[in-house]
Amino acid sequence: MSSWQAEAGNSAFYGKSGRGASKAKREQEYAVVGLASKAPIGFIRYKHKAGDAVEIVFLAIEPALRGWGYGSEAVRLLEEHSLREGWGNSFQAEVPAHNGLNLYFWLRLGYRPVRTEDKSGEVLMVRRTQEGPG
Repeated sequence: MSSWQAEAGNSAFYGKSGRGASKAKREQEYAVVGLASKAPIGFIRYKHKAGDAVEIVFLAIEPALRGWGYGSEAVRLLEEHSLREGWGNSFQAEVPAHNGLNLYFWLRLGYRPVRTEDKSGEVLMVRRTQEGPG
């Protein structure tokens, strides 16, 4: 496992809990971002929220492969999967307000700020699709 994978894995799964955890904790899931017949190149962690929302909790792509659209494609595929499974048509991500590149990433994907920086230092970005669940 490369150093970026270990670091991303520790960040992505920090606090992830097992069977005895609350329902909210158990509903956190993850997917591995990869290329055909190659090692994993990233992780995406998400959580089904109350109602029709899916929160993208964490996204990391190997540093050498950033800027090639893999992160955008991972988010797009998660959104499509969520719609197919009927999980909802509202997607959200909290973004550090001081990270302009991260904010720009989500803006390019059609996410818009609905809550500006709060005491946590994060901005809530949301995108609703035209399609409904199911």
